[in-house]
Amino acid sequence: MTNPDFQVRQALLEDIPALAEYRLQMLINMGRGTPEEIEVLRQPTEAYLAETMPTGEFLGWLAEADGQVIGIAGVIVRRKPPALKNPKGLEGYILSVFTHPDWRRRGVATALMQAILDYLRAKGIRRACLHASDAGRPVYEKLGFEAVTREMRLDL
Repeated sequence: MTNPDFQVRQALLEDIPALAEYRLQMLINMGRGTPEEIEVLRQPTEAYLAETMPTGEFLGWLAEADGQVIGIAGVIVRRKPPALKNPKGLEGYILSVFTHPDWRRRGVATALMQAILDYLRAKGIRRACLHASDAGRPVYEKLGFEAVTREMRLDL
């Protein structure tokens, strides 16, 4: 998706601080903790990105306008056993989709998502999944995502 107001590009290692900052802002916006509580995640998040971006386990994308980051998104490429609808067993788990409040409802999240989906298709990855916030659900539904309610979780 091309937009004259902003550009989307794949993140580089020097973008790790921006990726971490926007991920923390996303967590705060989602009510996952106070800014003080969430701040303790900055260093471990930056360390995780520094370890996983070079291997391709985590890939990030940035949206920029006038040299400023206005949104981010990421994908973890993971392998599962092959299945009929996914013979390679590869899937992209999309996460950390966040747009700066001043740029919301201007196509930023859609453009970031489209860049990730284009990347996954080009790599022959036939499944993408994510956990949607209430605010993000309409964006993902427009892109063809469907709600699946069978997931269960146990925090150990």
